[in-house]
Amino acid sequence: MSAAVNEIKYSSINTIDELLISRVKTGLNASLFAYPATLRGKSDYISYTAKDLDRFADKAARKFASLSLIPEHSSATEAEVVAILAPSGLGYVVSIFALSRMGFAILFLPNRLSTEAYINLLQKAKCRKLVAGSSNAGAAELIQDQYLLSVFPYWKGTEKIPRSHLDSLSKHFISEYLQSYCIYYPFVRLEYI
Repeated sequence: MSAAVNEIKYSSINTIDELLISRVKTGLNASLFAYPATLRGKSDYISYTAKDLDRFADKAARKFASLSLIPEHSSATEAEVVAILAPSGLGYVVSIFALSRMGFAILFLPNRLSTEAYINLLQKAKCRKLVAGSSNAGAAELIQDQYLLSVFPYWKGTEKIPRSHLDSLSKHFISEYLQSYCIYYPFVRLEYI
């Protein structure tokens, strides 16, 4: 496909969720996201298709809604901001898709800031909702002690998808895409074919 065709085809994609949905609509069953199955793994990646991630995002969005994590003003011209403070992994990525799908703007919080730094970022973003991983519960509690904030658990889906063997010669990775959105994690690979 030429670059001009790609430009036209993807010119209407404005959000990460729209990117995922466009991949689902192509009907391809190719791997889109992969990460190591073990903490020390370098070649034992578990792969997920766009359909898998779409299904997980729907489940996570329903879970967030059941916990009353919903945008307060759905007709607002500016999206409500929700922060995410959690370790990298499948749950993190699925939470991003789900929150985006729900209409939130997402503030990505690094894992190693002081409480004061977190509060400063939350205030500047006018953010009053935080999705936190269980390993970040202590930091979330310290933030809540000093800043009015609702805290919600991030999605930790337990559904297992069969492992597929990746043929690295046929995959094109888009880590540059992740780097441009400041969510690059060296052990996470997004694959784009």
